[in-house]
Amino acid sequence: MSFLDSSKRQVFLNKIALAIRFIIRNRTKEGKDVEGNPFKAYNLNYAKKRKRHGLPTSPPDLEFDEKSGMIHRIDHEVFNDNKSVEIFINSPQKEQLAIYHNIMGAGKSKVIREFWGLSKAENEKLFTLIDDTMGDLAIKMTEEEVVEILKDLEKQSTKTVFRDK
Repeated sequence: MSFLDSSKRQVFLNKIALAIRFIIRNRTKEGKDVEGNPFKAYNLNYAKKRKRHGLPTSPPDLEFDEKSGMIHRIDHEVFNDNKSVEIFINSPQKEQLAIYHNIMGAGKSKVIREFWGLSKAENEKLFTLIDDTMGDLAIKMTEEEVVEILKDLEKQSTKTVFRDK
C-alpha cells in the first residue's frame, strides 16, 4: 500500500470514529439510550446532589463533569495497519463507570442506561458517511475490506467496547 493510500485510509477511519463519538455523545447528552428511548431518571438523592452542584437533573445525561467526565473521555485509535479503529473510554475510572451504566447497572438500584453503541438508524447514517467519505477521498477498498471494518465496529458496539488492557 502506498503512503498516499495509507494516509487516505487513516483519514477515512478517523472520520468514522469521530462520527461515532459524536453520535454517542450527543444522544447521551439528550438523555437517550442506544435505541432512542429516554434514560430512567436519576434517583432522588443523586438528583439532589447534582442540583447542589448546579447540574441538570433531567434528562439524565450521565455527565457530572464536562471536562473530564465519562462521556468526554470517549476516544479512538487507528491501528498501525490502517485497517481498523478502536473506540474506547480513555480513563480506567470512567471506563468502570461506563460499564456500570451500560452493562452491570449503576447505583443501588442497578439501573442500566445503555449508551454505548449505535442503533440501526445511526448505523445507516454512518454507512452514508462511509460512502461519501470513500468517494471524497477516492479510496480504493474492496467490498470485503469495508465489510471487515464495519464488522469490527459492530462488535465494538454490541459487546463491551472498552479497551482490553
